Amino acid sequence: MIGGGTKIKNIISVAKKQLRLPAVLGTNSNIDSVIDKVNETEFLNALGLVAWGSQVYNGGSGLRMPGGAIVEKGVEKLKKMFKSLVP
Repeated sequence: MIGGGTKIKNIISVAKKQLRLPAVLGTNSNIDSVIDKVNETEFLNALGLVAWGSQVYNGGSGLRMPGGAIVEKGVEKLKKMFKSLVP
């Protein structure tokens, strides 16, 4: 489990009991950080999004979407559609 909810008292034992599934606190083992606070459970959601975004972003040329040209074409169509809605 990660996020601010992990600070709730006994959340792991409650999750194990109610969900009847294994539950543990998440940790950051792949990303080095200068600030130790970033590695606390309530910041791991944001850290994961930053890591994902850095993989998806393609330098100065914008986003590199998984799925290649087909997905990019669909995204462009959606952008056009939303732009047409703006007065």
